[in-house]
Parts: sequence; C-alpha cells; structure tokens
Amino acid sequence: MKQKRYFLFSFFFFFIIATFVTVFTVNAIEERFVQHPLEWELVEGDRHFFEQLSFEGYGLGNGSRSYLFQKERDSIELSPIRRSLDGHMSYSAQAEHILHEDRRFFRLPPMERNLVLESEDYLIAVGSKESYDDGYKQFLTIHSKEKQGVQKEPLSIPIDQHYFSNLDGIIQGDRLLLLAGDYTYLEQEGFLNAYEIDLGTNTVVHSDTIVGPQFIEGLGTEFDDFQYAHEPHTVTFHPDQPVAIYIHERSDGKMGYSIYHFQSQKLYTLETSQTYQDTLIAPSPDGFHLLEKRNTKGHLLTVTLNDDGIVSEELLELDLPALRLTSSFAYHNNQLALLRQEDGSEYQLELFHVSDNNPLLSAKLPIKKEHGIVQITSMQFEE
Repeated sequence: MKQKRYFLFSFFFFFIIATFVTVFTVNAIEERFVQHPLEWELVEGDRHFFEQLSFEGYGLGNGSRSYLFQKERDSIELSPIRRSLDGHMSYSAQAEHILHEDRRFFRLPPMERNLVLESEDYLIAVGSKESYDDGYKQFLTIHSKEKQGVQKEPLSIPIDQHYFSNLDGIIQGDRLLLLAGDYTYLEQEGFLNAYEIDLGTNTVVHSDTIVGPQFIEGLGTEFDDFQYAHEPHTVTFHPDQPVAIYIHERSDGKMGYSIYHFQSQKLYTLETSQTYQDTLIAPSPDGFHLLEKRNTKGHLLTVTLNDDGIVSEELLELDLPALRLTSSFAYHNNQLALLRQEDGSEYQLELFHVSDNNPLLSAKLPIKKEHGIVQITSMQFEE
C-alpha cells in the first residue's frame, strides 16, 4: 500500500515538474522571439512625413511561430505570438492568425483551404478537390461561414479540363471575388478564371474565363501571338472596388498589365514594355499605382478607374536610387515612399517629392534575431 501511495505521489510530483518546465520553456521562447519591439530609426528629414505612412507585415520565427505588426502614425503594434495550427499554411502569417478565429470551421482537408480570408462578417476557406468518379475532374471549393452564424453548405465549382494551381481573392461586403488559374509550360498557354460569389445566398453570381484574346477593349492592343504567365504575387485586388490587376507576358518577352472589372465583366490591357520588368503594384483611392523597376530608372504608372473601366493613365519617369532592391512602395499627392530591403537584417525607407526627386526623409528598421524573418506586405499614405 505504501509503495502504491509512493508511486502515485512520485507520478504527481513528476507531472507538476514537467508541466512547470514546459510552460516556463514556452514562455521563455516567446519572450525571446520578440523581445525588442519593432522600431524605426529616423536617419534624416522631418518626422512629420514619416507619421503619414502606415505599414502592415508579419514576422516568422522558429517553431512555426508568427506574429503580425501594424504601424499607425508614429507607433507600431504587435499582435500576440501564435503557434502554427497547420504546416501547410506556414507561408502566411495572416492565414495562420485567421485560422485561430474558428478552429472547428477550418478543420478541412489541406487542399481545400489553400486560401483563407476574413472580413468583419465572414470567414472563408477556398481551395480545390479532385474526383475520379466519372473520369478525372477538379473542383474549386468555397467554404463560408458568417461569424455569428452557422457554416453554409460547401460550394463546388468544376474547373473544366484544366489543372488548377494558382488562387487569389478578396471579400468585399457580401461578395467573394476570386481569380484562379494556371500557366501550362508544355502547351505554352495559360488561363485565368474570374468568379463573383454571393456569400449571402452561397451562389455564383457570374464566372468568366480570361484568356489571351485577339483584341482587348479599352487601351489595349491587338495581339497575334499572346500568352500570359500568372503568378499569385502579381495579382492585386482593389480593397474597395470590384477590380483586380495582374501582369501578363507575351511569347516574345513583352509584358503588359491587365485589369478585370467584375461588375462590367470587361478586361482592359495597359501599357506594354519592350522587355519584362519587375513591377510593384499598389492600390490607390481611385485605381492603382504601378512602379516598374528598371535599375535606377523608375516608371510610375498611375491608373484611374470608374465603374465602366479605365478613365486615364499617367506615366512618370523617375530617377531613383537602388530601385531593384525596392520591396514595397506608396504614392500619394506627389510623394513617393520606397521601402528597400538592404540585406537580410534591415529595411531602408526613402521618401521623395516626385516633382524634383527631393528626398524628404530616410529611416531604417534594424531586424534583430528575436524578430524572426520579417516581411512588410503593404504600405500606404494616411489621408
């Protein structure tokens, strides 16, 4: 009896010690992960200009931990550190944080939650699934849930005779806008499907296949030999308008920018370049800004939109330093902010007045080991 009592006491004591050590170790790791808060250091210029900029991004650390950060005016806020719930989503800290909103809802096969979206009212998981019941078929799957409601029946959309690989989208009100497609290297052609889905009724409002037509309306040109390469990071949805812009490439190496309007169901093609250039895209209140990176020369294309299409475009040529290292930019009221990643340890911020290329501000963000791998995903001027 004493031996049994001694055994139970030893087991209980060992359990308490193990629990204490585990909790202490996890807390210690998380404290070291972001021990020093992110803080921009002003190199030169008026800090007033710096306060007009806002940033969003995330940090990834060891052990599949991640956090989000957001700069508002002159301060940077950090979200709680979250452990990854799914190794398939480790590339996206934003998706990891959304998964924590409703773990039961997101308990889906990995391929059916390749894209995770959140708005004030909805949680969305979008992905694909395969079926061999009547030959090989692939479906786009949409799982939706009102935050204060029950999960709706999954919506499956057949993708006819195509291999589905790339996916991007946005929630605007009660509408889900999606672009899904693939670039087939063997056949030297690609496709891109556009979908507008009513989340209230769980139905497809309209769908459209965007291919390389012989003639594109608007400011486009006639293309006799047209193909485009679609990469997920080239697609940018406007946050307030049902519009998306993406980059395409012709078989002769020239490139262009295409804008798809979900309401009018029209495709517009903009200025094409002689050779492919790395391009950054940022939304503006009335449309988009596009910055072509050409060594020290930069082409800034501003596009204004309305409900029917493109109203105007303006091309500016700028002399800018180290543009090829630029990872993000913002443009507003003749002020251009460039964010460059000098090396793996810090970012450099430069603010210019476009009319005379006058540098207004320079700041840097040293990245300490505790911050993990930091990525800044968006930057804009405060109105």
